[in-house]
Formats: sequence, structure tokens, C-alpha cells
Amino acid sequence: MEERLARDFNSDADFYLVDGRPCVVWTDLDLAYDYSVAPPKEIHPFIVIGGEKIDFETFKTQVRRIHGL
Repeated sequence: MEERLARDFNSDADFYLVDGRPCVVWTDLDLAYDYSVAPPKEIHPFIVIGGEKIDFETFKTQVRRIHGL
């Protein structure tokens, strides 16, 4: 999971907490991933938009907390 977090997320990526799950969405690509599971699972972007928008640092902190890193 650390390797995935070390990758560069482009500026088109938006980060959300959805029911406590850290997620990333690319609305222009109609693509989203749930990072609460390993490996991250592709999910429908509409699910993510209903969550709380967060910054990248909060996203990384939540992913590390969930996975015990």
C-alpha cells in the first residue's frame, strides 16, 4: 500500500472519505477507487461524490491508519 501512496496522483484526482473509507476519484475519467481494501477496489464515482472531500495528506493518513502502516 505504501508503494501505491508514493505514486504521483495527478491534479485531476479528488480525495474523499465515504463512510470512513478513503477514496480517490477522477471525475473526468469516470473512475474511482476505494483504498480501504488492499488492493484498492474500483467503485462507481457517484458513490464517492456523496462523501466528505479531503486533501491528499488526510487521504494518506486515513489509508495508513486503516491498513496499520
